[in-house]
Amino acid sequence: MHNAELIALHGLLKVRRAGLIDRVASDTTGVLEPAFVSLLADTHTAIAAVEAELAESTVTGDAP
Repeated sequence: MHNAELIALHGLLKVRRAGLIDRVASDTTGVLEPAFVSLLADTHTAIAAVEAELAESTVTGDAP
């Protein structure tokens, strides 16, 4: 992926994570479904992976 695509993906994932966090904050049941927690964790992991790829391409000079 090109850096521009990674940056766009990073932004999309951050918006998705913010939406998930907002949903947790507005939940009045007090019960988090395991699948929801897993989705939030997977989104966070994907953001970290994109950030790592962006950092690596910057350090190695592989940025297209």
